[in-house]
Amino acid sequence: MDRTRIYFEHARDYRAKLRGIWEEYGKAEKELEPYKGSAGYNNDVAEAAKTRDAAITSLQNEYREKFDVVLKGMRQSATSRPMTAPTPEQLALLQALKMRETISRDELEQAGRTLKDSSVCLSVLDEIAMRQGYAGLRFGGESTAAILAHVDELTASAKKLCALNKPDSRREMVARKSIYSVDRDDNAMYSFSVDRDIDSMTDCMRLFGSVGDIESFAEAVNE
Repeated sequence: MDRTRIYFEHARDYRAKLRGIWEEYGKAEKELEPYKGSAGYNNDVAEAAKTRDAAITSLQNEYREKFDVVLKGMRQSATSRPMTAPTPEQLALLQALKMRETISRDELEQAGRTLKDSSVCLSVLDEIAMRQGYAGLRFGGESTAAILAHVDELTASAKKLCALNKPDSRREMVARKSIYSVDRDDNAMYSFSVDRDIDSMTDCMRLFGSVGDIESFAEAVNE
């Protein structure tokens, strides 16, 4: 199951459907405009708003459940990945590297090629490279802890997205947050960071989950 793609599609579809609800409400308002000032106008507008709000609540509940399913699957896959024990030769190489006070970048890259079939060894090699001062040198994929941290961020982003009542409303959020607003709301900007259209799965994972190594993350959470 391509959970990263499904998450992206949920985020994209939620905004599209939310936008559609507001478009329908706008049409209803426009149709009622000629009757403004009549006895039933305010009631009709209130009824249209009630229909809009009910549709939004239903959409939010639907997508909370959808996101919950895909996020639970991500966690399960990330924590159930098989871990193969290193061979004696691989362990001996790592031990020798750990005993060295100074290791060149070329030597670490050579070791990375030798240990490329062991994810455990590559993660240890990452730690050695970090201790040697090669902060940007990476050999292994992201650790399980890092993967789960990204899933946590995706979970928080999904909650913010499903709390969004109106798309493309950043200015309104900022206005409601202002101390000068008559309807000031301290939580008005809760969904600010996710009120945007995302064009691809990659952008979605980076913006909503702070995922840097997309390939490694996808391998860990997809089936």
